[in-house]
Amino acid sequence: MSNTRQVSSLEQRTNEAINQLSTKFVDIIELATSGRKSKATSAAESYQIQCDVESLKRASNELLNVTKSLKEDWIFSKIQPEMHSEQLDDIEKRKELIDAVFAKYISSNLPTELGLFVGETASSSDSESRTKNEEEI
Repeated sequence: MSNTRQVSSLEQRTNEAINQLSTKFVDIIELATSGRKSKATSAAESYQIQCDVESLKRASNELLNVTKSLKEDWIFSKIQPEMHSEQLDDIEKRKELIDAVFAKYISSNLPTELGLFVGETASSSDSESRTKNEEEI
């Protein structure tokens, strides 16, 4: 199922459940606030209220199922949040900045650290800078 069809299906299920919740709630209030009645009428209205309450439960469960579906789709990356172009540009700038800092760190520190691991001797300027760095730490 395509992403837009799935979203419209979820929207439709949500709207139907909300409409049913509001309709049944209004029906219950109307039945509960009506005036004096005979026992037979009261019994029939009581049964109707019970049926409406069950409909409210089903509609509430449907909303919970929609919420569950949305969470699952979001967790498994089936739906992606819509981002504005400014947000996407900001993300790209941050990626570039992180890449630049990482590349600078790798180019300046990795050769000297690798040299020590493979048994090469460090030059006197490297050992002095390492000694200063160790003292600072």
